[in-house]
Amino acid sequence: MLSVTPEISWKLQLYFIGLKREDHAPASAESLRKEVMEDELNTKEELTKKHTRFIQES
Repeated sequence: MLSVTPEISWKLQLYFIGLKREDHAPASAESLRKEVMEDELNTKEELTKKHTRFIQES
């Protein structure tokens, strides 16, 4: 399941706003996908670190 962080939500909003504007070339779907995947990976890494610390403290 994909969790939507505020950063991902913001990037998606900017992407769709860009699609509406004629003078602004929208970001390519591939670059947007990479950004979303990077944000998701960062979120998972942070969660893993928190869980590791919790387990070590127990």
